[in-house]
Amino acid sequence: MKRIGCGKGRVLAYLLKSHAPCRLCGIEINEISGRIAQEWTQKYDRADVMIGDAFRLDYNDYTVLFLGRPFLPKTFQQFLESWKRL
Repeated sequence: MKRIGCGKGRVLAYLLKSHAPCRLCGIEINEISGRIAQEWTQKYDRADVMIGDAFRLDYNDYTVLFLGRPFLPKTFQQFLESWKRL
């Protein structure tokens, strides 16, 4: 099973608390976890959470991608292959 995403937003919370000087966007395929992350990030102007498949997102509008947790090798390779096709 390929699985990547921001979950409930633990890394987003850390980056917000650390005053990361950028706009933050998480993506989560699990609707329940994604809604939880969307709910608490609403109070921040520079944080968004999308519910969707990270393998299908067009990353051309992003300047930095942060992978906060290592993937299993197969999942990471699938992600890189899907990214190359964009």
